[in-house]
Amino acid sequence: MVEKIIQKEDEGKERGSVHFKMPKHIKQMGKGGNNPEIYIEDYAEGYLRRLAGSDYTECRVAVLVGEFVKWEGKRYVFIHGVIEAECVTEENVPRFSSEVWAGVYEKVKRYFPKYEVVGWFLGGPDFLTEVNETIRQTHVDWFGGRDRVLFRVDPVEKNAEIYLYDKDEL
Repeated sequence: MVEKIIQKEDEGKERGSVHFKMPKHIKQMGKGGNNPEIYIEDYAEGYLRRLAGSDYTECRVAVLVGEFVKWEGKRYVFIHGVIEAECVTEENVPRFSSEVWAGVYEKVKRYFPKYEVVGWFLGGPDFLTEVNETIRQTHVDWFGGRDRVLFRVDPVEKNAEIYLYDKDEL
């Protein structure tokens, strides 16, 4: 296991150094560059792939739980857990509400008390394979903020895709 001393980022302000252990079973998604490096734990990715492949006709939505880290001037997003959100309408479109969020935060507090919401997952039928205005607006409305991610799995190819919101686009 790799151990590093890092600084956690909290609402734009750096806190003091904390001891951080890089999880053992984790992989990087995409390349960092000017964007944060994004890591996901193996079991979280496996759970998302099962959600995506469980039914090709229904939209599946989940909230990603983890942490934002800043270390040596670079930003990182770690996805540690997944909470499925019951927020799909009859039209197969994700719709978050205060009731949905109350349920999500209750589960975050119970199962992932040390972590926060870092993004969301969307899986389902072919009409969701391209980022459209509905998906973009859902991200802006409910997952706005720096470095929040959208994780998608192509329902046919099973390829994982990660998106960040930048300059009014995902």
